Amino acid sequence: MHNHVSTLLFLLFCYFAVSSPQEAAKEAKPSGGRYGAMVAVETEDDDASVEEEAAAEASSKKVTVDIDGEQDPSMEVFYPTKDWQTVKPGQSIPKGLHVRMNFETKMTEAKLMEGDDGMKYWKKGDREGIVNTKQKSFTRDELKEALKEFKAKRDDVQDVKIKEEALKKKFKSYEELKQDLKTMNLNVETDNEIITKLLELYKNDSISVDLRKNILSDLEYYLHQIDNAVDFSVMGGLDLVVKDLNHTDPQIRSEAAFVIGAAVQSNPRVQVKAIEAGAMQQLIRMLSIEKDLALRSRVLYALSCLQRHFPYAQTKFLKLGGMAVLTSLFTQPGTEKLQVKAISLTHDVLLEQQDVMQKSDLKDPHEKEKLRQYKSVHLREAMIEQGWCNYIPNLLVAQDHDTREKVLNAMELVLHNCKPNFAKSVGTLQQLKVEYEQLSYDERKEGDDDYFQKLVANLTNIISGLQSVNGAHRDEL
Repeated sequence: MHNHVSTLLFLLFCYFAVSSPQEAAKEAKPSGGRYGAMVAVETEDDDASVEEEAAAEASSKKVTVDIDGEQDPSMEVFYPTKDWQTVKPGQSIPKGLHVRMNFETKMTEAKLMEGDDGMKYWKKGDREGIVNTKQKSFTRDELKEALKEFKAKRDDVQDVKIKEEALKKKFKSYEELKQDLKTMNLNVETDNEIITKLLELYKNDSISVDLRKNILSDLEYYLHQIDNAVDFSVMGGLDLVVKDLNHTDPQIRSEAAFVIGAAVQSNPRVQVKAIEAGAMQQLIRMLSIEKDLALRSRVLYALSCLQRHFPYAQTKFLKLGGMAVLTSLFTQPGTEKLQVKAISLTHDVLLEQQDVMQKSDLKDPHEKEKLRQYKSVHLREAMIEQGWCNYIPNLLVAQDHDTREKVLNAMELVLHNCKPNFAKSVGTLQQLKVEYEQLSYDERKEGDDDYFQKLVANLTNIISGLQSVNGAHRDEL
């Protein structure tokens, strides 16, 4: 009879040992979740022989839970106790153990720290889990607590917390910023208010040269914005700045020219105001008499901005002798950069005229008036008359591609007017074509844009035009 009871108890133990982990796994594993497979749960068998057997088994083999997947019997995990045990090669050692090297056996040994028991966390490669060193099974509450603590100890969670704390220390909160601004009594001003204050200060003749220069520098920054420039001109600012083109200090004259260029750029309303204020006359005079190259460069910048897309200003420039002043640059040593700027300006104006004449709708009164105004700008005739057909090719010897590009563009626009003069440069043009064909080949091979290919096309058109027989030099415009 006693044997039958023992057999029955043994079978019950086997049933709970096999079925309970499977049921617990189904209950504890969230769908698609990383933290499933909690496979060991508390058993509730009160039989004394079962408890003794379980205790005996627990002393020899502690329970582990694989957090990343189903329980893996082949996973080599070290199960620590309060006694020293040998760590087998390849076993994963949980954190927080007392580890030593046994010099007799040459093996690593480990055990729990004094007063330490309970659950330990292990990690091996991309697998990680929990070891229960206290008893064979986990209760549901123990599993929940272990999972919470495990999540809290994960590196990615810790990294996020560390980053959050670092950001809090590095940056102030919105409330802190509001309080700082309140403490500073900061009053944010609009551009219009700033320009008004600068202009009021600028009107004071007693301010120092340095302060006047700084005000002009600040104004140049703000006047690139079209609305700001319009407001500035309405306030009478242009009249004051044009007046300072005659200032005794060259730095003030330079800053004043820079401000005018910024204000009138792509701004028709301000261009008109500048012409009315006498800016064109003053700038042409400065370009002819100033010696400083940097100052003259700013003057030429202002003249260019004042004329672009403004045929009335282009006509006025020619009437005031501006073309003669530009031509004089080609006879002055050390002015190569200014010469390139002059060529670029004339090219842009000629291109404007060509576009208007090709695209104008004569049925539109506005377009018809624009065409009439551009026809009154005799820039090409002035260039031919003053010898530009000889001056332009001289800059082909420049080493930078940007200068060559500007020169070739200008040559192509006036080719029919300057054939006899340009013919002298055929040799140079052919050499440049060979150079740019090679650069264009490298450009295509490397998958870059077609910059050099465009220069090859320009050179081809110019050389072809010079070699063709065309007795009539007609004006395309």
